[in-house]
Amino acid sequence: MARSDETQKVWKEAFSSQDDDSDGLISVGKLETLLKSIGCNPSEEDVQKVISKSNKTVDDKIDFDEFALMMDTYEQIQVEEMMLQTFRVVDQDGDGFISAQELQSAMSDMGENVTEEEVKTMIESADLDLDGQINFKVSNMKGRIFLASKRNFETVTRLE
Repeated sequence: MARSDETQKVWKEAFSSQDDDSDGLISVGKLETLLKSIGCNPSEEDVQKVISKSNKTVDDKIDFDEFALMMDTYEQIQVEEMMLQTFRVVDQDGDGFISAQELQSAMSDMGENVTEEEVKTMIESADLDLDGQINFKVSNMKGRIFLASKRNFETVTRLE
């Protein structure tokens, strides 16, 4: 995930503020305090997910590069959870797929009047396994995010 210079600077300053002995390392125990200092409010489960995906060492310390990787992972987890919540809203029957009818209904609920042809185009752009429906796991595993609007619908590649 691409991060801005400003974000990098904020993360570096926050990391340094928790590096008490200036050795370039902080204890994993200080991670929650560090995350809160930069505006994150992760659950304990989120912290553990991020640590397990990012910590390259087995000790109780992380360096800035590991922290930056953790933040990228945390942000990716947040985006994926938001996508899943949105998917579940549109997946009205809860079967794990979004049909053309469900998509058209959701678009209508959002005040977007789309034609069957527009819905077909949206489905086709996000239907990676070619079954005529949108499957969150398949779409997500391929690193694609489906965004739909009558005025602006497209498949967007996730930035990593």
